[in-house]
Amino acid sequence: MRIIETERLTLREIDETDAVFVHELLTDADFVAMIGNRGVATLEDAERAIDEKYRAAYAEHGFGMWLVESRADGTKLGMAGLVRRDGLDHVDVGYGFLPVGRGRGYATEAVRAVLDWAAARGIAPVVAIVNEENAPSRAILGRCGLVPDRTLRLPGATRDVMLYIPADPTPKVTA
Repeated sequence: MRIIETERLTLREIDETDAVFVHELLTDADFVAMIGNRGVATLEDAERAIDEKYRAAYAEHGFGMWLVESRADGTKLGMAGLVRRDGLDHVDVGYGFLPVGRGRGYATEAVRAVLDWAAARGIAPVVAIVNEENAPSRAILGRCGLVPDRTLRLPGATRDVMLYIPADPTPKVTA
């Protein structure tokens, strides 16, 4: 199901046909280094994650992580969406892209679209977490109107993350 369309991107629900892509993204060396190991070592793990994590979030919250595709040719570029996470008081925006989707502004476009989608539905504030050493991701958050607030450690985590909050606490739809 399509959730959001932007000038260049389609964000849609992840389904069982996306297992190979989910496995590829969640085992990408940069993804693991900057975001973390999500326990998806095999294709079967990816299939399980689709059912137990992504599809379950849609059913429980009405949102979750969505697959980001190119509108031009359908290339699967990454994921972006909203997450309810233990240890955070608010929903957070998350994203991750394969190398084919990096450095072209897709993440910024997708994050802005997700924030607009949330604002239009009264989901506010939306925050983000990022590893301090992840300069590209920190720049994306800044371009999307989020600013660093503090460092925290989420339950079960082995390292601290930076919490980003809206620079302007009043959500605005930009599109």
